[in-house]
Amino acid sequence: MITQNDIHNAVAKRLKEETKLKTYSNEVLEGFSAPCFFCKVNFERTPANLRTDRCYVTVALNYLPPGEKRVRDEKEGNRMLSELGRIFRGQLKVKDRMLYIRRSEGDFAGENADIAAFGFDLDFFDEADRELKTANVLEQVDVSHDIKLHIEREDD
Repeated sequence: MITQNDIHNAVAKRLKEETKLKTYSNEVLEGFSAPCFFCKVNFERTPANLRTDRCYVTVALNYLPPGEKRVRDEKEGNRMLSELGRIFRGQLKVKDRMLYIRRSEGDFAGENADIAAFGFDLDFFDEADRELKTANVLEQVDVSHDIKLHIEREDD
């Protein structure tokens, strides 16, 4: 079963392999070193049937560039958005699965529109983590019945 943490870890691993930069969760407010990424994963799981769930995931990444004054550097931001588009094109390996990336988009966010923000969606089916109730099995069935047959004949 794939969890929200599994997806976060897969995104951080892919970013580390491709950019060599560290990825933090959105809850980190201090003690981080730029340049870096902040990652937020929204995960929705709905039952598809008894044994399977359909999972809808949105991953939001924010790129914090190097430097003390974080003034919007449109050239650097656009470069990073293009790089993220390349990195997260096609599929994302999560545990032993390859998940299809359905949609991605990049833009600038923040009060001064100075943070390169990139997001993508995953949509997949996964095993359900719920106990299945089983019905009692009838071991023997009595199918013997008295059958009365009444046949009427027409005389020629």
